Amino acid sequence: MEDLQKSDRDFKTAKLLYANVQAEYLSWKAKDIAETWSRVFPESTTNIVALERFRLPANTYDPAPNPPIKPGESEDKCLFSWTYDEDGNIGPGERIPLVVVKPTEFATFPPHPPYQFVTPASRNMNARMIDIKTAPFIPFPADPEFPREQYLSSFEDVQWRSDQRDADEEVIQYETVRRLHVEHGLSAEDLNIVIQNLAATTFFRELRLSNASGLLWDVSQRDLPDVIWGDGVPSSRKTPLPPHFAQAFPTPNDVFAHVNKGRTTFCFNLSCLHHYCHVHVSPEWDMHTPAVSPKDPHLTSEQFFEQSGDPCGEDCFLLINPDDMEDDADDICFLVIWPSSASSDADRYSSIGDSSSMTETFCHLKITIPLVLVKRNAEKTRRRRKRRTRISPFDLIVTPCDHPGPCTSRVNCECFRAKSFCEQNCRCSPTCERRWMGCNATCSKPNWRGRYTHCQSGSKCACRVMNRECEVDLCTSCDARDEHVHYPEAGGPGPAAPCQNMDLQRGEFKCFEIRRSQYGLGAFASENIRAGDVIGEYIGELVGEHDANINAAEILHKHAKLNYEYGIGFSICDAQWLGNPTRFLNDAMPGVPNCQTDGEHTVNGEKRLLIYATKNIKKGGELTLAYGEAYWEAHNAPVTWKKTTGH
Repeated sequence: MEDLQKSDRDFKTAKLLYANVQAEYLSWKAKDIAETWSRVFPESTTNIVALERFRLPANTYDPAPNPPIKPGESEDKCLFSWTYDEDGNIGPGERIPLVVVKPTEFATFPPHPPYQFVTPASRNMNARMIDIKTAPFIPFPADPEFPREQYLSSFEDVQWRSDQRDADEEVIQYETVRRLHVEHGLSAEDLNIVIQNLAATTFFRELRLSNASGLLWDVSQRDLPDVIWGDGVPSSRKTPLPPHFAQAFPTPNDVFAHVNKGRTTFCFNLSCLHHYCHVHVSPEWDMHTPAVSPKDPHLTSEQFFEQSGDPCGEDCFLLINPDDMEDDADDICFLVIWPSSASSDADRYSSIGDSSSMTETFCHLKITIPLVLVKRNAEKTRRRRKRRTRISPFDLIVTPCDHPGPCTSRVNCECFRAKSFCEQNCRCSPTCERRWMGCNATCSKPNWRGRYTHCQSGSKCACRVMNRECEVDLCTSCDARDEHVHYPEAGGPGPAAPCQNMDLQRGEFKCFEIRRSQYGLGAFASENIRAGDVIGEYIGELVGEHDANINAAEILHKHAKLNYEYGIGFSICDAQWLGNPTRFLNDAMPGVPNCQTDGEHTVNGEKRLLIYATKNIKKGGELTLAYGEAYWEAHNAPVTWKKTTGH
């Protein structure tokens, strides 16, 4: 009952305060506009006096006769200048001769062929990063042939019709919230309840929809005016809201909340490793890296103690009382996230003779893992015969799997359904049979000549065979990290050559330039290129086959008579509005192309389009591709028209 009465009092106070703040703000704004107007545009009488002060006498409007012209000169080749003094008296005129220079006759300068400008980019961008349900503008506004109604029907709304935030209302609502908290003592929880009631009769916005949205977030992203309120005190002198007011933070002991705090904006893919990734993002603005969830321990500290055997020495952890050890917050935090790793840590420390670290590991393990948390596997189950898993490397994986147990159809595993490998961002077991393990098994030993292939083209590198680039965290035998590993087994010590299967990650592309070709613009080699050399990566917007704006893109392609789409898995890479110079490679018809794409090249679990040379190309030679008959059939174009589209 008391809570209801307090909530009712808070609501009445907030409603009255909101009305007062609104009246104070509108009164200040009217005065501020009037003062600003008077400074910029003085009153009419003052304006007339100011103009009279600078008005010249009437006789000054009659120009004096032109200065004398020398014989042989023309008025068309002279300028005349007069100077007036402070009293408006005209001074003597001045003749300024003009030097006329005739331009040299040149041959006709041909105009540059038209081409479509795009946003330059070095990485693909997910088209779902933008609002695909709202049309930002109408393309080709001056072209009556463009099907506007058909284009707009692909969207649910138009951007210019959407509601915009009222800047004045933001100031009023923020000041209302500030007074309710600072002057009336309402907490963030009380304010949220009050605002929910106010929203029924006003357009009052919520304080925070998340830590990066809502009224307080939007106010923090702008400069508020220094309003002089009804008490005569400006906003700059009033007590502001505390920093991070009404913002949710995990408690210090909530380890998993701290780990997952930045997960929705930070991309853990090795190709990104930064916030607000432009590739691995879903329509709900949720990164495709699943949250870190608690792992079930499989051994209690007592069981770990029992299986350790006899003490190894006087400093062995088996002889130490865990209660006498000081707590290490970092170690305990790690063991909470991955408790089963403690036994392997102890084994590693014992192998190197580090008894102190081994002791600390066991003591923290005993603190972290109580007996009741251990997942018991007392019941014996029939061992199934393992079947060799057939995995296709050509299916596009969008969302890493996140489920308990092995990756099977029973747990609705994304990787299992797509018949693809589990990647580094998957939350399945590290020993999962589907997890990609790199090329260590095929590249750790020299060939029959005693040499290491370093994952060169044509080698038996497992990554090469599966059309993947080597990964720095998995492929350690081929020196993917470029650490100059020594291989004494291969004829004595010596620096090893770095891995030859990391062209995209290192950006090791051949140089080419864009200039006029026989048909529009084309790409030409700036150096000699050998067969197999990487030309570059085809960059564009990634559009899903079920995305709403794919129909709108098709309408634009058909109207512009251009198509820059490449299929990549279940998505489309469209370089019409975003791309790099590889979009200028022309079709070689009716000749034979000297470049081609490798279909889908997997880099850190992400499908990419790699363009490489299929034959030797001399410097200055044009780089060409084969668009495919399906491309030209979609345009219903004869061969003669195919070669005139250009770029």
